[in-house]
Amino acid sequence: GQDGSLLLWAWLLAVLSFLALKKQSQVPVPYMPHLISVLASIVFFFLLLLVGAADPFEKLPFASRDGLGLNPLLQNPEMIFHPPILYIGYVGYSIPFAYAVAAMWSGSLESGWLAQVRRWSLFSWYFLGLGILLGAQWAYVELGWGGYWSWDPVENASLMPWLTGTALLHCVMVQERRGIMRAWNMALIVMTFGLTIFGTFITRSGVISSVHAFGKSALGYYFLVCLAAIATCSVVLLHKRWRELRVGQEAENVASREGGIKVTSLLLVGASFAIFWGTILPALSEGLRSVKMTVGPVFYNRVNVPIGLGVLFLLGFCPQLLWQRTDRVSLQRNLILPLLAALCSVVVLAAGEIRHPWAFASYTLAAFALMASGRELLRRRRRRDQREKGRGGIQPGVISYSRIRHRGGYLVHTGMILIFVGITGSSAYKKESQVTLHRGESANIGHYTIRYDGVTVNQAADKEVHSAALTLYDEGKPAGILRPERNFYYSHPREPTAEVAIRSSLKGDIYAVLTNYESNGEMATLHLVLNPLVSWLWIGGVVMTVGWIVVMYAERRTAGSRAASVIEPAEQEG
Repeated sequence: GQDGSLLLWAWLLAVLSFLALKKQSQVPVPYMPHLISVLASIVFFFLLLLVGAADPFEKLPFASRDGLGLNPLLQNPEMIFHPPILYIGYVGYSIPFAYAVAAMWSGSLESGWLAQVRRWSLFSWYFLGLGILLGAQWAYVELGWGGYWSWDPVENASLMPWLTGTALLHCVMVQERRGIMRAWNMALIVMTFGLTIFGTFITRSGVISSVHAFGKSALGYYFLVCLAAIATCSVVLLHKRWRELRVGQEAENVASREGGIKVTSLLLVGASFAIFWGTILPALSEGLRSVKMTVGPVFYNRVNVPIGLGVLFLLGFCPQLLWQRTDRVSLQRNLILPLLAALCSVVVLAAGEIRHPWAFASYTLAAFALMASGRELLRRRRRRDQREKGRGGIQPGVISYSRIRHRGGYLVHTGMILIFVGITGSSAYKKESQVTLHRGESANIGHYTIRYDGVTVNQAADKEVHSAALTLYDEGKPAGILRPERNFYYSHPREPTAEVAIRSSLKGDIYAVLTNYESNGEMATLHLVLNPLVSWLWIGGVVMTVGWIVVMYAERRTAGSRAASVIEPAEQEG
């Protein structure tokens, strides 16, 4: 429930704050009092909620009997992990915020605190993204509508800080290397943390209607006060330290890696702002004009698809740029292979009769970005081999954790590109069909044929299972049996739930839902969905996870054993 989830939030915040302060030797002394004060203030706010407005230990007015059990829709493995993982991502952004406020408060704006901000940002960014993906997977396999993202306000609330957190993660690395973007990074840190609190406000205030939100409560006022305090304190501190943040600041050259990262961050912040505006507009319209308004997927897709394509292009383009300035000759040399890959993709897509303009652009840019990442990794390996050959071979016992970190970063980028491919295929070429079939009749969807063979009823310990048998043919060849179900739980007899049947492959999913049927099983109504390439969405998440583990391993080893690691200049160039 709502009260218990706030208790979980406060506990996670206390644990992460303890971990952040545990290794005090890595925190410059001037920061410590301010860092502890900020973290303690955030913890205090949530404890205040638990004491004053949402007591999780409040006694019921009666002795409760055995409960009805977990809602059947939530009885899914993803829902074991999705909420706490998402909470870890939300709560984790408190640590970078505390570091930023402590740096501005103490006036110690040197870059000694940035390494901690980068690590905690990477930690929080991954868990927030993983929580979003697990939620999408749950919606896909459990809700029976054939999709995984509906632009619901609570879904948007998790996506907004992930987008600004992505921008922060890259811009912090620029500041570490070049000493620029200091003011912009402070703004990104405040923005990201503020959006996590805003997402909590959406979920718990009842101001914005959502199937994922709790009911209306007075908690919304507390979170509004918290947001106002965050904004006020941040603006005052930024104003106070503005000149110091801008000292020595140089303009980012667009034809440089830092310039490309700045443009990418602006696109990500722009997407977050568009989602923010679409999320609050219905509430503003109803509150100011008493007019109910809905902002649907059409608005979000129209705004965010072009932005997404721009980010996909920059995923491949930015690694080809050099720091400070990229000359034309180097840029042309670096872009030859990626552009050839994009050209080959255009030919293949044209031959495959891909006519959807956004899908055509997305697949072409994905080929460009994948080749760019692969070329960059090969270039680094070739340079390393040349250096080792010049030194007479590999030095025993020497490990370049910087190189390992870069490889992990490119794995994360590759996973993101695969996610783009999965989203594109399942959005642009998704097919749906609602059919009513008698026993023995068949229906076609895409290259699949589905024959209805009847319904069977089985008794389980906690439910009655009504299962349809569907024989699946792929281009005329038998491809297995699908068994979509309707489950009647004894604890929730009036709320039958649908269990979808999915046959997954790399080229796409065939998805069947039993929506209605006659008691004798002679006739049934089925919802059939063909989702091309949707598996690449989940594969991309796995690849990103592997890349994140590699990066975090390198980060830990770099911090814990710098004497054993070699940070090579040519590797730092990337």
